[in-house]
Amino acid sequence: MRFSDRSFDPRSLRGIRAVVMGLGSFGGGVAVARFLCLHGARVLVTDAKGPEDLSSSIAALRGFPIEYRLGGHLLEDFVTAGLVVPSPAVPRDHPMLRAAVAAGVPLETEMNFFLKGCRGRILAVTGSNGKSTTAGILGQIAASAPGRAFLGGNIGRSLLGDLDAIGPADLVVIEISNFQLEDLPAGLSRWEAGVLTTLSPNHLDRQTLPAYYASKRRILEPGPAPNIAVIDPDDPVVASWLPAERSIVHFGTRRGSAPAVWLESDGVFEDFDGTPRPLFARDDLALPGGFNLRNACAAAAAALAAGIDRSAIRDGIRAFRALPHRLEKVCTAAGIPFYNDSIATNPESVIVGLHAVSPGAVLIAGGHDKGVSYDELAVEILRRARGLVLIGAAARKIEEAVERARVRLRDEGESPARVPVAREATLEGAVERAWAMARPDGRVLLSPACASFDMFSNFTERGARFRIAACGIAVREGP
Repeated sequence: MRFSDRSFDPRSLRGIRAVVMGLGSFGGGVAVARFLCLHGARVLVTDAKGPEDLSSSIAALRGFPIEYRLGGHLLEDFVTAGLVVPSPAVPRDHPMLRAAVAAGVPLETEMNFFLKGCRGRILAVTGSNGKSTTAGILGQIAASAPGRAFLGGNIGRSLLGDLDAIGPADLVVIEISNFQLEDLPAGLSRWEAGVLTTLSPNHLDRQTLPAYYASKRRILEPGPAPNIAVIDPDDPVVASWLPAERSIVHFGTRRGSAPAVWLESDGVFEDFDGTPRPLFARDDLALPGGFNLRNACAAAAAALAAGIDRSAIRDGIRAFRALPHRLEKVCTAAGIPFYNDSIATNPESVIVGLHAVSPGAVLIAGGHDKGVSYDELAVEILRRARGLVLIGAAARKIEEAVERARVRLRDEGESPARVPVAREATLEGAVERAWAMARPDGRVLLSPACASFDMFSNFTERGARFRIAACGIAVREGP
């Protein structure tokens, strides 16, 4: 589906009938509706959900002259609009969008508006695993350098409201999703450095694996100088994409060719001028797991490529703290720690979490199935988890994968541990069950491997509900 490749002129929005499709509860729909109103558009917000499900987003738009069509969509709204702005969550083959395109109505997105209007120096991050943490670390590094820095995008904060404030010398770090990349018209890759973290199958409920990888590959399209691609050369898929027309910076667990940032047993090193030197110590990063050090390597590589001083990189690394919902220790109840990893919506991210907090972890998993395989995750559950509590629509599929994994490991001569599996109808029930299974010396890990949309509005709500349930146990039982 083709999105508008016209340059952005705020004056063109004045008086236009703009339809925002999908208000949601994660910020993007609110930001673009507000943006359109402020530039004089006549805004209609339409969403399949009813007002009770969108109350927080509607409240955030109180005072703006917006018309709402909630609980369904009307074809007339789309074919008579001057502009349609669909949420990334809306499938691009949606009949209303097809009708709008057939009627000649241009399509825009919140991210496309931002990229067309942004005057700052953009550093963009995408990938399947670690992209939010990498973007967060890079944003903290940018904030530790002289000048102004902005962090936003798919990480959970729209930057549309900051467009007028962002100047040519400002550093802008954006996390950008595969759907946002897929919607970019040609020539809108306006980042000086594009960071691609590790890849693994994801979102296969919405697109094929080749299409998913093709959207991620767009982070490597040429941009303005210095036109840097920051990649892990050990990722076989990414290594096959190396673009000849771009400068390459490596990150990972081995030195490779310069320029590069890499992880060794005694710290993180860099070589950007032919002289390898230490960059920061492992202990400078206050996050668990070697995978987070890889994320820090990626962020540091992009920062060096953008000309940020090494001392600012070290300061940013030391100042960074875990993002909400990413292996976030929320409380301890009767000696059992609870970790909120709600942002882990694919199996590979859960495997990383299990490695970081095991042994003795009782895993809470399940939710909306995104069409991926859980077979390798099931093997890691049998090897590393003390117990498994399943919720949501994907519970049965995950449990069946665990049973297959038991047979597979036995056939390969391995004796898998007896990991009890339980199902609960609610997250609160799952937290109680997991806490009981973890006693007396284990830990509880919410790391779902699935999207949240079957039970929650987004992963943030899921993580917040987990935090409330876990802390309620802590209050009842004591720390």
